[in-house]
Amino acid sequence: MFPSSHKSKQYLLLALKIFILGFTFSYIYIKLSKNESQQYQEIIFEALSKNNDVFGYITLFILLAFANWFFEILKWKELVSTLQKISFLTSLKQSLSALTVSLSTPNRIGDYGAKALYFKKELRKQVLLLNLFSNTAQMGMTILFGVFGLIYVAFTYAIEYSLIKVIG
Repeated sequence: MFPSSHKSKQYLLLALKIFILGFTFSYIYIKLSKNESQQYQEIIFEALSKNNDVFGYITLFILLAFANWFFEILKWKELVSTLQKISFLTSLKQSLSALTVSLSTPNRIGDYGAKALYFKKELRKQVLLLNLFSNTAQMGMTILFGVFGLIYVAFTYAIEYSLIKVIG
């Protein structure tokens, strides 16, 4: 390989970031445009054409999404602080870049590798394990609260269900 200057590495990194961003937007556009029924467009048009509280709900959902990412970034910052102290801004960059990479990989597996790339080679295995621990704990909590939610709904609304159908 030929030696490259610091400036050329910066341009290459910028080009790579722009490529990934373009790829991500293209991927999302293709996924949305392949929806042959186009139901999402009809739903949005109908919701916006009526005089209702749809903007309030949209605002609430956007605020909840930002709150979710804020806590996700804080969680990553705290997890990684056991290995290396990072700032909130660094955690933000790592989390959002990992999300971007994970959009184009099956089962969001790119999230693991993208976060690990921000750390020195000797810390990468530990970062992968931290990420695995974090995702496993989050899935466990989601399942736990989901089961409690299902039980609550089933008893509150007297929904009849077959345990065999639920398990099998």
